[in-house]
Amino acid sequence: MHGSLEAYASATGVRETAIELITEHPEVESLLRNYSINELTSETVYECRNASDTIANQIFDFTGQILGESLANFVMFSSPAAIVLFGGLTKAGKSFIKPYPQTHGG
Repeated sequence: MHGSLEAYASATGVRETAIELITEHPEVESLLRNYSINELTSETVYECRNASDTIANQIFDFTGQILGESLANFVMFSSPAAIVLFGGLTKAGKSFIKPYPQTHGG
């Protein structure tokens, strides 16, 4: 992992992770390939996740894991009364908290 939490757990980070995964895994079918690099946004990744796209699921699982581990580490040393998340990516809601249900044998 390289970069700050913002580099991964943000709308831009989701987009960059999408570009990285579709580039590194050309053998994996994905609805994300229907978009040009300029058309890819965190919203298109979210829509593809809702359509059970494999790479989009991996992106949200990866981003959720990084966010969860980072928040857990923060809580361990600071014991905050609350954690407030905000920004456009929070509209994805439970996509980061709960793994997407598998509709196939995976």
